[in-house]
Amino acid sequence: MATFARGTNFELVVDAMVLLKIMKHYREHFPVLVSGYLLGLDRENKLEITSCFETPAKTDEDEREHDIAKYQDDMLKVLEEVHGDNNIIGWYQCVYLGSYLRDPTMIETQCEYQELIEKAVVLVYDPQQTSVGKFPFRALRVSDAFMRRRRTAQSAQPPKPLDLHSMTAADVLEEVPLKLRNTFLMEAFLSTWALPTADREQALFTGLKLNNQQFLEKHVSLLTQAVDDLQSEQVKMQGYERNLFRMQMRKARGEAADDRKAVAPSQLDSMLISSQVGSYCKQLEAHAGGSMGKMMLLKKAAHNDREAKE
Repeated sequence: MATFARGTNFELVVDAMVLLKIMKHYREHFPVLVSGYLLGLDRENKLEITSCFETPAKTDEDEREHDIAKYQDDMLKVLEEVHGDNNIIGWYQCVYLGSYLRDPTMIETQCEYQELIEKAVVLVYDPQQTSVGKFPFRALRVSDAFMRRRRTAQSAQPPKPLDLHSMTAADVLEEVPLKLRNTFLMEAFLSTWALPTADREQALFTGLKLNNQQFLEKHVSLLTQAVDDLQSEQVKMQGYERNLFRMQMRKARGEAADDRKAVAPSQLDSMLISSQVGSYCKQLEAHAGGSMGKMMLLKKAAHNDREAKE
């Protein structure tokens, strides 16, 4: 997994029922990567996520924006009538194998949330992580340093490109430690689910399976695609440097130069793609290490079985 800066000064508490609702929303609309709103309470040193509701999906963009705004207002009014928490404190997004690390749109959306709500977070759900025994939820927010540079770039007249010099991908996002809270209903559900049955006893051994080849192949495929995208960004940078050099040479000779040809490519895109490549490499390393451990365990079990038969 990628390493994020840690600069939060509040505790994040999430009701387990919220996670179940997000998982249900994803299953009902698979393979669409759905999103929605997080509701809860913003206390002095604590952010509590107590409920959520989904964002309706529409194909037409203009119609979708209008419907989402109306749907959001209607949902908040209904929650207020039943005395439920109706304060939006963030949003959630389903992703595929950590794809959020290279999505500028997601970062821009989170920046807009944090401009309105200081402690706003995005809850990321990656269902593929459960296939290798990892917790699929992560709470993220944009770092204060990135927010300050974004405000500086937008407040300039005319607006300037975002300056990311001396920043790394780890300085863009920070992970917020997530604390789960179970209600009595959730405790009853988990207690019932934990009762031993033949199916559940068999499910305990699914984590020892060695045939996670599909997970590995998809990671390698996405890693190859990310490397190709990174190479494309490098080609853009090389083209920008060539155009800039030609423009400077023309100005030195007293010739007219077109400044529009020397437009710097986005630094954020290259930074996010580099972070995504690093994340894929770390996940492949962790997956390979876990597979080696399973193979050693299987070898030892087979050896003990042969000794017992002898």
